[in-house]
Amino acid sequence: MPTSAASNVAGANSEVRNALGEVLNRHGFLNGLPETLTSELAGAAQFRTVAPEEVILRQGEVNNNLYFLLIGSVDIYVDGGLVATLKRRGDLLGEMSVITNKPCSASIVAKTPVELLCVDLNEFRKVTGEGAATFDYVMYRVYSLMLADKLALTNEKAKRLEETLVDLQRAKTELQEINKQIERKVSERTKLVQAQLQLLLNTHLRGLRDSLAKNTAGGAIDLKQNINCIDEATKILEPIVQTFALDVSMKTKKVLLAQGQKQLQTLARLALGGTGAQIQTSSSLDQSRELLKSSKFDVVLVDREALPLLEEELNGSEFKISAPVGSDKGVTGHNFVYLAGESIEEQLPYLLKLRRLPHIVLLRDGDRAGSIRSMMTTILKLCSPTLFGLEKYLNVGVEVKELPVTKSTEREALNQTMRDHFSKLGVRNSVLDNVAIVAEELLMNAIYDAPTDISGRPLYNKLPRTTPVELKAGEQGRFRMATDGTLLGISVEDPFGALTGKVILNYLDSCYGGRAGEMQEGKGGAGRGIHQIVENSDFVVFNVQPRRRTEAMAFFDVVPGSKEQKLPLLHYFCV
Repeated sequence: MPTSAASNVAGANSEVRNALGEVLNRHGFLNGLPETLTSELAGAAQFRTVAPEEVILRQGEVNNNLYFLLIGSVDIYVDGGLVATLKRRGDLLGEMSVITNKPCSASIVAKTPVELLCVDLNEFRKVTGEGAATFDYVMYRVYSLMLADKLALTNEKAKRLEETLVDLQRAKTELQEINKQIERKVSERTKLVQAQLQLLLNTHLRGLRDSLAKNTAGGAIDLKQNINCIDEATKILEPIVQTFALDVSMKTKKVLLAQGQKQLQTLARLALGGTGAQIQTSSSLDQSRELLKSSKFDVVLVDREALPLLEEELNGSEFKISAPVGSDKGVTGHNFVYLAGESIEEQLPYLLKLRRLPHIVLLRDGDRAGSIRSMMTTILKLCSPTLFGLEKYLNVGVEVKELPVTKSTEREALNQTMRDHFSKLGVRNSVLDNVAIVAEELLMNAIYDAPTDISGRPLYNKLPRTTPVELKAGEQGRFRMATDGTLLGISVEDPFGALTGKVILNYLDSCYGGRAGEMQEGKGGAGRGIHQIVENSDFVVFNVQPRRRTEAMAFFDVVPGSKEQKLPLLHYFCV
């Protein structure tokens, strides 16, 4: 307090005087307040102690006191609803009712034990007389400054509220879309089950019954026909049983969201909400480590901030990744999935540094619905008996056309069959041009690059791609294709499992880095195949069972009018 003001409050209690000087300075009262009034104001002030939940001011009642908060916090209620909490030393209470001379517009209740400095303005005005007008003027000035501060704070809160409402509306829209997807899947699944069961009953079981009835009547029985009938019935029942078994088993699955990025955690929660899985979240590496020590998770989702988890050892024992990725030792552990919303090229430096790769699922920034769908598919896929199958990425009930891959001279015919199949379904030529490019590369890989001998040495990859190759019975692959009207998917599968995640990433790194062909020494191709597959697809999925099986899948958006240029995405899984 300035020296001149301190001398004017000398007659007041020293503690009251000091506290009053502090709060008056805080609100600028002394700037323009006559020295005599300062002394008289101190004489009308006293401390007041208030217990928790005690009412200080009541809405609708007249107030003649000015309160300064010294210790504790108070809640402000309007019509019974909490609108604010004050807890800063020097906060002013009751000033509006004093200035307007109207009843209190809000109730103020002690939230904690509170100490106030209370100025009785009726007592003050008895002493000051005409000087009270000067005090009122200063009060109005201070009040206008406070009102301006409150208005600025209100504007900031309104801005944050508006942003929150936008986020809530976005989340609401996404939840509604997820709900629609769930309802649609339930409806599709119900219809599919009904159709499949009718087919099973009317065609296969009744046909089998009629055939057996002929046998009991002395007629000839066609064993091959009956075996085929049973095989068809089995094909119908197996996916139905697997689908319902997965729905039941998902309720026992545990998923850890070990992601530092809140946006990815939010998307993951939205995706997992429709699976029934048990979800745990981690906000730090240390918390993730403790959770991984104490519990077994079926799937662990990580982002770049959590990548150190993949390289660490806990208590001398590895918490292994994807059983483990790149190995065929069959050791079980946590299924780590690396999620990122950046381009493949941007992710390569981080992924190539890892000694062992997790499953990889790259997402497209801004495509929340697509990201949610990818996450949901990934979780369901990793919790199902097998990673493989084009159907996992398409709507329930799609018809998958399958062709054998037997020799190099049939590539053109296979590609044309694929093109004719999708053309009849109404897929645009502009889409099919890219599909054909990718199909050629997939078929080339399955024929020339994939086959290996029993020791893992390549059989045909040193041959020029113009040299004919005919695959033996145990070397042949499968070319599959399907569309659900939104996505078109093709896949080529080989029985070798020679393609590894590191090989895929190194090939992409060499192509994006302008070094295409540096890994092709002694090979008959140009080394751009994987790069061509990725760049000409909307997203690509590689499923690998080392030394046993590889499935390369490419997907394309076939919705008319979707002309937006999209960064290609890569998914990689190894079991």
